[in-house]
Amino acid sequence: MIFDRRKKEIIRLIKGGKILRALALLKEIVAKEPSNIEMRIEMARIYFKLGDLHNTRVALKECLSYRLSREAVSKILEIFQL
Repeated sequence: MIFDRRKKEIIRLIKGGKILRALALLKEIVAKEPSNIEMRIEMARIYFKLGDLHNTRVALKECLSYRLSREAVSKILEIFQL
C-alpha cells in the first residue's frame, strides 16, 4: 500500500534524525490528501517536539474540521501526554 510505504518512510526519517524532511513529506501528503487525519496528527507531533506551538495548534485545529475517531483523539492526547 502506498500509505504504508509513506508512513514507514516518515518513521525512518524521524528515527534517522531527519525531522524536517519528515515534516516536508507530511506537508506534501496533507496537501494532496487534506482529510488524512493521521498525517495531520503526525505533523502536529513534530511541530510540538520542535517547540513550535503555533503550528502545533494550527495542525490540530485543522483536524477538528473533520470527524475524529476515538483513535485519532487518543493520538492527539498522546502528543501532550494527557
